[in-house]
Amino acid sequence: MREGAGLTQEAAARRLERSASSLSLIENGVQSLRLRDLSHILDVYKADPSLRDRLLAIADQELQRGWWDGFKGLISADAIDYASVEFSASRIDAVDGMIPGLLQTEDYVRAINVAAEPTADTKAIDHFVSFRMARQIILQRPYPTYLHVAVDEAAFRRVLGSRRVMRAQLVKILNECERENVTVNVLPLDRVPNPFYGSAFQNIQVGRPPLFTLTMIDRFSDRWVLDDEVQVTQHQARVEGVQRAALSKTGSCELIRRILSDL
Repeated sequence: MREGAGLTQEAAARRLERSASSLSLIENGVQSLRLRDLSHILDVYKADPSLRDRLLAIADQELQRGWWDGFKGLISADAIDYASVEFSASRIDAVDGMIPGLLQTEDYVRAINVAAEPTADTKAIDHFVSFRMARQIILQRPYPTYLHVAVDEAAFRRVLGSRRVMRAQLVKILNECERENVTVNVLPLDRVPNPFYGSAFQNIQVGRPPLFTLTMIDRFSDRWVLDDEVQVTQHQARVEGVQRAALSKTGSCELIRRILSDL
């Protein structure tokens, strides 16, 4: 928005009566903003009124409902940033090789962490489990986020924790799929939608109505965030291609029930 207003960082900082380094921190998402400061910046940049209102609404929502603040120092800053974006999401389209965090049970989350780090501190795992379960509120609130995810069949067959844990996990998914705002498409093992399939990523529409869309790609130690319109559009086409190659919602539920009966 600053660049659209034809301002350099130094010129904008002078108009905003703050240092260029402070403005740089804000633009890089390192420094948070009070509502009145955000409002002032938007006024200086002559933001479109509807865009201005939506940005202020998102900021106000986060200030009022920042449940993730209680996890600062207990959970990575990257995970907390993701949760704050996810909370403002009106829609999430995703591709995953594992059962998505928004649909996991507590025991399944714990099993994942133990498998990844067998010597991890129990309290640290407890904090992570509580954090992941808290994220699921977005599917249950009065105006819930719409989740549409394509998941590899192997995720439902791979036993993590124990058969009891997996049975409970599959039952939870079947129950969640009864919600109008949740769609799970299983990608069968004998289908490969394109040679680039394999990475887990989410396209997240932020705001209601959507203000912008981000693509978040899961990597080993962090997430890669894309906000370039061309790249986001390309990833949306990819996720839709995987969803089309997968089973329908009904067919997916039938397959999950068959896997469940074999456990």
